[in-house]
Amino acid sequence: VVTTVVAQTPAQKGNMFRYDVNQAAMTISVMGEPDVLRHISSLPGVSSGVEGTLGLFVRGGNCGSNGLFFNDVPLYVSSHIMGFVSVFPPEMVENTTFYQGGFSPSKGNMSSSLLDVTSKRQFGTPYNGTFDISPYLSGLYQSLPLIKNKVSLQLSGRTSFAPYFFNWFNKTKSRLDTDVYDLCVKLDNRLSDKSIVDLMYFRTNDNFDYRGAAGNNKVQKWESTIWKAGWNLYVNDQFSLNTVAYKNHV
Repeated sequence: VVTTVVAQTPAQKGNMFRYDVNQAAMTISVMGEPDVLRHISSLPGVSSGVEGTLGLFVRGGNCGSNGLFFNDVPLYVSSHIMGFVSVFPPEMVENTTFYQGGFSPSKGNMSSSLLDVTSKRQFGTPYNGTFDISPYLSGLYQSLPLIKNKVSLQLSGRTSFAPYFFNWFNKTKSRLDTDVYDLCVKLDNRLSDKSIVDLMYFRTNDNFDYRGAAGNNKVQKWESTIWKAGWNLYVNDQFSLNTVAYKNHV
């Protein structure tokens, strides 16, 4: 359980870059999809390493020197399909803040950078949703109003059908069994004008099992599951209280 008291001060723009999902959409991934992490590679002092992947190297550091947070919860798995696309569904993301210095003590002790991704908050807004189909990742997003102007439930899920097409057209005895998906469920409840409670479940999974015709089998798997409960209390322009309880399983 982490409780932080935040004094609102002007952003240190020399070390901080903030952008929304519309700005991130200007940077298209190699798979043709907007990606909130892809946009970071266009910022000064950042290189992406292997072309087309999401390996980020900031100010000479390695990938392990970067901190990643999703709705105030540390996330240790950031990409799908060998690093070609991030685990964040763009329909749910509202803002991404990238720090190259001046990190908050509550966010850990990373030496290169800190990436803080926040999702949209919906409070009983009208129903809306999208459905996307692509050769790499297909997904569904729904925002469901439960109590008008107060409570909303957001659902997002994506999966990849590419390996099935591979096996369909494959004429050899090699097989690729895979399970690639991410799922996010988020409940937002506005208790009052100054008090907000949110609950979140997030899971990302990549499992690749390649069975070669010559018996050369290869298995790779990485996954992460997050449960989170948060309470935000706004007092005034100079003071707010943000309490987060979470469990992160990798």
